[in-house]
Amino acid sequence: MRGTQFVELSAFVAVAEHKSFTKAAEKLCVVRSSVSQSVRSLEERLGVRLLNRTTRSVALTNAGVRLLADAQPILDGIDKCLRPSTPTDRSRLRKRSGRRSRPPQTLTME
Repeated sequence: MRGTQFVELSAFVAVAEHKSFTKAAEKLCVVRSSVSQSVRSLEERLGVRLLNRTTRSVALTNAGVRLLADAQPILDGIDKCLRPSTPTDRSRLRKRSGRRSRPPQTLTME
C-alpha cells in the first residue's frame, strides 16, 4: 500500500467512525481540510461516492459501508501489529522473529 493510499483510507475510516470530519481530524492530528481532501481523493480514485455530506451530518453510502467493512479490520490489524500493548506481546514478537543479532557479513569480489 502506498503512503497516500494509507492516508486516504485512514482518513475515510476515521470520518466513518466519528461521523465527523472535525473529530476525525482531531483523532488523526491533522487539519480538517486535509481529511476532507484525502477522502475526496479516495472517492475520485475509486470512482464512487463513499460519504453523503451535509453541513450538519456525514453518512456512509452503500459503497462506503462496504469499504468500511473491508478496511476497518485491516487498519485495526496494522495498528495492533505496530503497538504491542503488553510485555507478553513484545516477548511474543521477539520469539517469533527467531533471529539473533549477528555481525554483518562482508562480501568480497574476486
